[in-house]
Amino acid sequence: MANPRQVRSLLGAVREQAQRGSHLETFFGCLCYAAMRPAEATALTLAQCHLPESG
Repeated sequence: MANPRQVRSLLGAVREQAQRGSHLETFFGCLCYAAMRPAEATALTLAQCHLPESG
């Protein structure tokens, strides 16, 4: 299991990968921070996301 510093580093490196970087960052962020399975993260829709307006 990666520690928080390693996860931030991983997500930062993934973000910089060509056109798909932002999608991959979101995917791996869901796996790491929400403990989702890959199939759950792939099936996630915008309507299911409830994010705070700030913070």
